[in-house]
This record gives sequence, structure tokens and C-alpha cells, in this order.
Amino acid sequence: MADANVDLNDVLGSILIGTWLNAMLYMLEITQVIHYFQNYSNDRPIFKIAVATVFILDTVCTVAACASAYLYSVVHWGDRAYLAQQYWPIPMYIVTTGTCGAIVQFFMLSRYWILTKRKAVASVIIIGIIVTWGGSIYSASKLATFSDYSQRKTVFVSATSVLKLTLAIVFWILTPGLGFGF
Repeated sequence: MADANVDLNDVLGSILIGTWLNAMLYMLEITQVIHYFQNYSNDRPIFKIAVATVFILDTVCTVAACASAYLYSVVHWGDRAYLAQQYWPIPMYIVTTGTCGAIVQFFMLSRYWILTKRKAVASVIIIGIIVTWGGSIYSASKLATFSDYSQRKTVFVSATSVLKLTLAIVFWILTPGLGFGF
């Protein structure tokens, strides 16, 4: 059963601020996507597909964020039982964000591979990316299945592959004889 003692500031404040930030960043993304397709028409098709896919997923994410803000703060205003649960927009933007992150991380990993050709490091990072993406799918499915906060036991989210990739690139750049060797 939903908790009727939900703090409106906690629920609605974070959703509203998150939606505003998402909309601002989405506008920046639109300008960058337009710039990319106008100025890099000779890029490999896989890059164009990746950019278009990430843009479409971010569009879905932005729609989900706006729908969430609208549903929680307009349609169900004052309905504390509704506010105590999470509905379709929340899992939707977890899946879209996780999938965008995986696409971007695979692109960065391809750049790392071109520079270093390190199979062991790349393999560990690939596993991390897949686990992280799987974690976002798992988290979204848990939220969709157990929309009431009190029903959830665990939610798995990992960002370790981003850290591993960053550290691998920094290590390569700073190691004498391998990278730039500052």
C-alpha cells in the first residue's frame, strides 16, 4: 500500500528541477546534432546511426521526464497515494539513459582501442559497459514491477565502466613510452 505521508517538496521538487535541467541539456543536444549532421556528412555510417539513435533515445527520455512532471504535479496534484509510487515515465528514462550511456561508452572504447590495442583492458571495460546497461534494464524492470517504494528490496545501478574507461585513457596518456608521456 502506498505511503500517504509523502513530502511534496521531495517528490515534486526533484522531478521539476530534473525536468528543467533535462530540457536545457536537450536543447543543447538539438543544436549539436544539427551541427554534426550539417558538418560531418562524410562520417562513417555507424557514427551517424549512433548519433541518431542517441538523439531519438534522448527525445524519448525528455518526453518521459516532461510526462512525469505533468502527471505528478498537474494530473494527480494532491493525490499523495499517487505520489508515493513511480509510474511508466521513471523506468522509461532509466532505460533510455542507460542505453544512451552504453552507446557513448562503446564509442569511447572504440577510440581507446584505436589508440592502445589493449585487449585485456578493453575486455574488462566491455564487461563493465554491458553490466551497467543490464543494471539499468534491471532497475527499470524492478521499478515497473514494484511501483510502490515499500515493495522494493534492491535496485542495481552501476557507473563503474565510465570510471574504468576514464582511468584507462588517463593511464595511457600519462605513461611514458605508451601515450603522450607528459
